[in-house]
Amino acid sequence: MNKSKAIREFKSAHPKAGPTETSRALLRKGIKVTPVYVSTVLSNASKASGRKRRGRAKAARGGDQFSVSALVKAKKFAEEMGGIAQAKAAIDAVAKLL
Repeated sequence: MNKSKAIREFKSAHPKAGPTETSRALLRKGIKVTPVYVSTVLSNASKASGRKRRGRAKAARGGDQFSVSALVKAKKFAEEMGGIAQAKAAIDAVAKLL
């Protein structure tokens, strides 16, 4: 039996025993563990039995993606309007109509 399993079994048999008491009891059985190690094993066991963690969030996209043809059309529109500022003003005016 490994140390972690011995700690978990002792804790299930003695649920109110603290880490120091657990380490002393296991030492009497010939299993040398520190109270800190007992705390770590029990903490990890409680984390494992809880709710599963969510996966990593998807990476954010690098901004809005436009096709090359859409960008070419936008450039032609801006040139026809006399520049970017005029094209934006025209688009804002259309947005107010919608």
